[in-house]
Amino acid sequence: MELNGAKILYTIHTDIPLLGDLKITQTLVTTWIVMALLSGLAIWLGSNLKLENVSKRQAAAEFIVERLDQFVHDNMGYHFDKYIPLIGSIFALSIGCNLISVIGLWSPTADLNTEAAWAIVVFVLIMYYKIKTDSDERVTDDSKVFTTAAGGEYRKVALVNATVEYSSGALRVGTTDFTVAEDAQINLVLMKGAGDVMNDSAADFEVYSVSARGLESSLKGYAVSGTFYAVTTEDDNDELGTLYVVVKGSSDGITGSTLTPDDIDNMNEMEAGDVLVGDKDDIDGITGAPSDMAEGGHVFLAFEASKGDEITLTITDSDGDVVYKEETGEMSKGGTFHFYVSLTGHNAAADGKSGTWVSEDAGNANPGEEAAKGTYAFSIIGGTDNVYGAFTVE
Repeated sequence: MELNGAKILYTIHTDIPLLGDLKITQTLVTTWIVMALLSGLAIWLGSNLKLENVSKRQAAAEFIVERLDQFVHDNMGYHFDKYIPLIGSIFALSIGCNLISVIGLWSPTADLNTEAAWAIVVFVLIMYYKIKTDSDERVTDDSKVFTTAAGGEYRKVALVNATVEYSSGALRVGTTDFTVAEDAQINLVLMKGAGDVMNDSAADFEVYSVSARGLESSLKGYAVSGTFYAVTTEDDNDELGTLYVVVKGSSDGITGSTLTPDDIDNMNEMEAGDVLVGDKDDIDGITGAPSDMAEGGHVFLAFEASKGDEITLTITDSDGDVVYKEETGEMSKGGTFHFYVSLTGHNAAADGKSGTWVSEDAGNANPGEEAAKGTYAFSIIGGTDNVYGAFTVE
């Protein structure tokens, strides 16, 4: 019986154990030829590129890249862009190796070794991905998935009783602020146990592709706990390119408005959930403001309570660490009240309670020591409604 296959054109005697001699076959030579032709084609298509008045050659190159990008995105999602060159190379090599036989050369794809080599590469890639996931196909090394292919910065931030706010292109998730890129990809993932934010409480999870406004609308009225994963468009900016918000728990609550001293004339104008941030000199002009405020910045947090309620205020920094916590004890009467926290170390609060701002650098801040600049989240639990929100120290 005669067997037809790739001919051995040359043998290099190496005497290497297990590997043996190196045989140069028709498959190897033709594959090199195809690779050389493809490399030359790529160099030709990718040379002299312009932003305007592009040539037909450049238009063809851009069409190929766009189709390849779309193929990967449609089948693997937007977070596997690093595999586009590999997939494109195998695809182009497969076409070239099949068409080379038209001019009378040996087709490398007629050799089982070619398909076996490609299969091994893909197998190793799949196994690598599997190692990075758990039994539920959830990625355990998220930085490998949320690749900074776009040249941006990867961020992973825990959310604890966090709220989402969006206005005029600015998105705040918990205590992190972003500007939203025009083509930003935003996804909301609701895990089982996320609470009333889920449409189907029996589902293991729900995934939604949303706009920034849609994200705010979906989580409005809730304080959520979980994690967000984000990639910015550049290393040194806060423009959001990709965002996944993974919610594992939620609580009903209210959020109010962020006010400045110019927004109100009387402290009684503040409603539950409202936040007022300003310096003593500016707040002094508001009717009902405390008369014994220390110099420097202050934040006022409004809430409603009934007689006998026990209220707890918790403030966390952008890392999720608690920087301030206070309990009122039983309220002596009902109504609308304000916690007010001095950002320079002293505080006076509802029902005459007092506490101390805990700074990032030194346990209990000393009088006159400024709180670190940044955005802080807060929760007020135990009143008529739970209150959640955030404020910024500038």
